[in-house]
Amino acid sequence: MLTLGKHTQFPLANESVRLRSHTCTPIQKQNEDAQRLLIHPCLDDPEAYFTYDDEGLIYPKDKNNEKARCSIYVYALQRKGLVESRKKKLLELEERLLNLQDPIQELNALDPEAEELWSAKERQITRLLGQVKRMFQPGEPYLGLLRDYIRRHIALGTYEGYISAGINIADLLRLPVSRPLPAPRLDLSNFRGMSSRIPVGLRLR
Repeated sequence: MLTLGKHTQFPLANESVRLRSHTCTPIQKQNEDAQRLLIHPCLDDPEAYFTYDDEGLIYPKDKNNEKARCSIYVYALQRKGLVESRKKKLLELEERLLNLQDPIQELNALDPEAEELWSAKERQITRLLGQVKRMFQPGEPYLGLLRDYIRRHIALGTYEGYISAGINIADLLRLPVSRPLPAPRLDLSNFRGMSSRIPVGLRLR
């Protein structure tokens, strides 16, 4: 049996800078981080390193990028279950995008003066497009995969026919990929016992 996953692996491009003690200088930490071969999703942008195919397989955007290649191996990003989950997500996106094609063609065939029919068809398209957009909301799984799929198919001209209905699929790539962190809140209850030691002009109320 083969065990997959990071576990204790922390590969570096240059082993001579590996930290061996917790008492190290900021410069030593910077030197080690500069040689890091694993992508850190909170520090690095994974979309800059990875691309995918329509089967859900992941590849380095630059085949010579050692950090991308090493991350795929160490994080076991090519494992069977994960690839299958990616493909399932892609099929869901493909279906939702295909659902837009017939209403768009029907809209283009309508007489613009048939305002009621025109409005009804626009509402249908808006509703279907909303289903697509929900897959691109912050926190949704496989955002990098979906955004890469959209980029690749925009380059192929797949969605040029959607423009006639006022839909620019590239707008999906302008949606935020993460939610802003909430502003820290000051808990005044922590200061209640201090009120007698605070000058009168600054006393909390």
